[in-house]
Amino acid sequence: MYCNNPDSTWFQKDERENTAFAKFSIENGRHKEKLGLLQNFLMNYDDTESSFYQQGIIEYEQQRQAYNLWLSTLAQHDTTLFVSNLYGFKYMPEIPWKGTETDRMESLITHYFDGMDFNNPLLIKTSDLNKWMDNYVNLYGGLSTTVALRDSLFPLAGTTAIEKAKQGHPLVYGWMVDYFFRGYETNGMDAGMKILEPYLNDPNCLTTKRQEIARRLKGMETLVAGSKAPNITLTDNDDKLFELNELETQSDYLLVLFWSVDCSHCMEMADNLYHWQQQSDVQQKMKVVAISLDETETEIKDWEQKIAEMKGWKHLRAAEGVNSKVANDYYVLATPVMVLLDARTREIVSVPNTLNELLSKFN
Repeated sequence: MYCNNPDSTWFQKDERENTAFAKFSIENGRHKEKLGLLQNFLMNYDDTESSFYQQGIIEYEQQRQAYNLWLSTLAQHDTTLFVSNLYGFKYMPEIPWKGTETDRMESLITHYFDGMDFNNPLLIKTSDLNKWMDNYVNLYGGLSTTVALRDSLFPLAGTTAIEKAKQGHPLVYGWMVDYFFRGYETNGMDAGMKILEPYLNDPNCLTTKRQEIARRLKGMETLVAGSKAPNITLTDNDDKLFELNELETQSDYLLVLFWSVDCSHCMEMADNLYHWQQQSDVQQKMKVVAISLDETETEIKDWEQKIAEMKGWKHLRAAEGVNSKVANDYYVLATPVMVLLDARTREIVSVPNTLNELLSKFN
């Protein structure tokens, strides 16, 4: 009778999980509303030295501690329910209201894990863990005013979080390594990838990405400036055999691009790269060999349509995607990946992580 009424929720008489979560959501909202009002006051009040403001800090701290106590008490009460594993994600760390905004962010980072029980293996079964860690990484992002600072802060974020998780359950420890591997791989952060290396030999680290991390680290050691690029043998989009070592060109450079139409980041990079490379002076200096790692029928169809717009590039497709020989030879685990080669020697010039890094080679 409730199916067609979106404003109604009904549970069976003995249902406990959803009933507990619904009750928690209502009560949590009430607690957070009070804390939110106090936070808004403390962040926006103009006279931070007044006794009124100081009283606001005291009131907020009392409410914050009471809220965290309520969370822990409720978690113990619902300990037999899976939903109790979600309560810890709502923990509110201490905030130094007398400091600057940067002081507050640094304090949040320092105390971010205070209310979390990493000994609980059921954490990795929740959907909240990933979102909770995204918020943690975003705090570091807020402190990253330059690319160089970002590249130093994000590896620090990984080291700090993994070391915390290391003290807990091996499954949570392994999950944390996997989480940062995905982030570092997606963003091409070699410095971040290097911080994962020590954990590969730890038997307590139950990572599911051990082989992929090892492969990525091996690629970082192998695909370095001055080393010979692996040969590429594939059939091009005209069904003709292509070999990188046999390619003749008058250009100074060859750019090998691994990409996929199923990857929005790849498409954005490919479009910007194509627009830039079509300039006559760049065309003379650099030739592009674009290797698609698309596998499904839908992806292949989209790829065929896309390359019709990108004339002048040598288009190839590795049928087995990231599991293909060429992807293995170049240690490609995710796209996009660029490798800049000397067109005469076929030696690696650089492995730029971004289009801006590539462009800097030509300025």
